[in-house]
Amino acid sequence: MILECSPQDLSNTAWAFASLRVQDRPLLQAIAAAALRRMHEFGAQDLGNTAWAFATLEEVNVPLMEAISAGALAQIWKLMPQNMTNIAWALATLGLRDAPLLDAMSAEAVPRMENFDVQNLANTSWAYASLSVLNEPLREALSAAALRTMPQFGRQALSNTVWAFATVELRDKPLFAAISERSIRTMSDFKSQNLSNTAWAFAKVGISDDTLLHAISATSLLR
Repeated sequence: MILECSPQDLSNTAWAFASLRVQDRPLLQAIAAAALRRMHEFGAQDLGNTAWAFATLEEVNVPLMEAISAGALAQIWKLMPQNMTNIAWALATLGLRDAPLLDAMSAEAVPRMENFDVQNLANTSWAYASLSVLNEPLREALSAAALRTMPQFGRQALSNTVWAFATVELRDKPLFAAISERSIRTMSDFKSQNLSNTAWAFAKVGISDDTLLHAISATSLLR
């Protein structure tokens, strides 16, 4: 039955199980085998959804991810922001550093950054920083887009973004100032990891923000 599925059927099935956090290894292995046979038929959405699903379920299938990377590189101009974000996030989550694809997606993303939503921005920052490939053009584009959309940032986007820039030791003062202001406003929504990541990030780049630190302290003591 799986072998008869279309690329969309395969990617949608994987996405559904991942969204529900159902780890069915025999099914995933069958999907991977079928996908490898039909990878040349996969579109941008199929590639992004499949990569995201396997990474979400922590199913490391190197041949599949290599095939997805090759497929994405071959149709790089067709990838939408969500597709690029999902693939980059999946590579980072699985610890797979595909420099040619990441560089190509970075070059493709920079001129289209205005089409990236908050989650795309934060996850792309996190993914590229995790793999230590956050180059200057991408960093500048991500920073400018984050500053423009900062009022829409929630706790996870804030902590992921500030963690990413600190991880690669980018002391972007305007961005950190905006993240500080937005974090203070939304601090009541922060979870423990958001609080610790934010404090760590500011310390990592040597930015002392007393107002932010007092807010983190006060919020932590209430938990």
